[in-house]
Amino acid sequence: TIVLKNIKNKILDIQENMQGTETILIVDDVALIRRLNEIIISSHGYHVLVADSGKQALSLLAENNVDLLLTDISMPNMDGYQLADIAHRSWPSLKVLILSGYQEIRHIETNSWSDQVDYLQKPASPNELLSRIRKMLDAVKVESTNT
Repeated sequence: TIVLKNIKNKILDIQENMQGTETILIVDDVALIRRLNEIIISSHGYHVLVADSGKQALSLLAENNVDLLLTDISMPNMDGYQLADIAHRSWPSLKVLILSGYQEIRHIETNSWSDQVDYLQKPASPNELLSRIRKMLDAVKVESTNT
């Protein structure tokens, strides 16, 4: 019984460490994936915005204070790499997490902002996704407290 309580407490601690209140913009042209990620992320306290295209994402970025952009790579008209590049030019402090279902990930030229972009292979478990988001957002807090 004591062992089970300890395991439960550790799980609750991990889940609590993945909580947040920041704003995350999810961009994916597949409605089911967009909705699934929205449910996972919003259930941990984050404010979530969703877009089905790069164009819609750029409009939402212009209208909202977004902390992290979560984007798929493969989308029509504007892929995730293009979106990340355009978004970075307009919002240099924006963190970008790129999701890819492909084994090969083309790294974008991020010399000046490599600490603000990361990649996650799909399918990612909810814990992997939330952990990576929290890690990236916490890096923002460390940087801002050191400057």
